[in-house]
Amino acid sequence: MRKALFATSLFVLLSTPAALQAQLDLGAQGSWGDEFDFAAGARVTLGIPGSLPLELHGAFDYFFPERDSLTYWELNGNITAHLPEPGGLSPYVGLGLNVANTDIKETIDGEAGPVTISRHETEFGVNFVGGLKYKTGSLAPFGEVRWEAGGSKQFVATIGLMLNIGPGLTPVTPD
Repeated sequence: MRKALFATSLFVLLSTPAALQAQLDLGAQGSWGDEFDFAAGARVTLGIPGSLPLELHGAFDYFFPERDSLTYWELNGNITAHLPEPGGLSPYVGLGLNVANTDIKETIDGEAGPVTISRHETEFGVNFVGGLKYKTGSLAPFGEVRWEAGGSKQFVATIGLMLNIGPGLTPVTPD
């Protein structure tokens, strides 16, 4: 499944005309996951040049679970297709990859005194994404839901604000 997703993403990137510019956005987001509670994060979005309205989304979320002994973060990369609507509203759907990192450090009372138990786990999964973006000049608030199959296996709802910082790819001119 991962190889097919990678091959599809690579094909889309290589088949787009290089002479067009892509838009680059940076932003902040807040998320809630049904397994790991609330998160704060950052996002980068790169429009993919071509005839299809596609974007690459990269996001990092640091979650704040209720258990103090648990540290959890996610890294997500998604490709989305936009369905442009009048008035700047743009619904989108897509899929991508998820990297979920969990660290657990607990101290328990053993026969010879306290014992610290540590466990580190990194898992990979697939994301199914849907959301709405509202473009208002250089700002674009958004809301998104994501279901993660594999990796953390959780449902995540995210809101955030993106800021357009200009073209993300330098145009290539023929010689």
